[in-house]
Amino acid sequence: MRADLTADLTADLIVVRKRPTFWILLAAWLVLDLVFAYLLPVVGYVSGKGRPSAGLATAEIALRSALPDQLVPNALGGMAVFGGAIAVVFGALLVGSDYLGGTLKAALLRGNGRTSVTTGRLAAIALVALFGVLATMGAGAASSVVVALSTDRVVHWPSAGQLVLGVLGGWLVMGMWSMFGAFLAHVVRGVALPIGLGVVWVMAVENLITNVLADLVSWLRPVRDLMPAANSGALIHAISAKIDLGEPAPGVNSLVGGTHAATTLLCYVAVCVVGSILLVRARDLQ
Repeated sequence: MRADLTADLTADLIVVRKRPTFWILLAAWLVLDLVFAYLLPVVGYVSGKGRPSAGLATAEIALRSALPDQLVPNALGGMAVFGGAIAVVFGALLVGSDYLGGTLKAALLRGNGRTSVTTGRLAAIALVALFGVLATMGAGAASSVVVALSTDRVVHWPSAGQLVLGVLGGWLVMGMWSMFGAFLAHVVRGVALPIGLGVVWVMAVENLITNVLADLVSWLRPVRDLMPAANSGALIHAISAKIDLGEPAPGVNSLVGGTHAATTLLCYVAVCVVGSILLVRARDLQ
């Protein structure tokens, strides 16, 4: 069983490496993160504009938010919403394309069981999510050093503990969203519908419930506190609150504590993994 799982995991990682869609999604996410976390603050600093009375940071504060000591909140800030949406697309594409192309049945013809094949695919998704978090940290670190050196600022890094916690937290958030996309793809056995459902849920439905309806309808608040996007934002807030200088990124919140958020996200991961395996084992693949 272990040898079969290792073989399936290795094969799936090769598939991911050779698919341009993964690299396009990763590049899109890195560009999005770097523009909002580093380019715009630097532009604000260079232009010297900023009106605190209008809710805008001063030029100096904008610059400080792009320095190396802010690496963790800058890397994680966009993952609650924008990074989550991209992760959903990745998970749905990787799994859904198997159904459209018939490659899932081809993988089963190798003789490995359905559980091994599905677990290998999900493990590959988890490792790719970790790679994406590390790439985000690396790109952010390089960008922040350039900002610091070009503006004659001293380079101060977060502590090793903060960096490790940031990587683990980002991995849990991006991994959960990737598994969510993969689970939706297993449910509908396709690509377009799970991508549409997942992105609409992340970008619209949860924002509506969290920011509007929960304040108007009291019984929705316990439901809101169990939702994946709300807990993703809460976990990011708990990790970065002590070192973040500016306003929280979209989706980052303090609705629940860090332990509650991490536990809830782990439960979502478990449900998506177990649900995916049961669906593949129970259904006809024709």
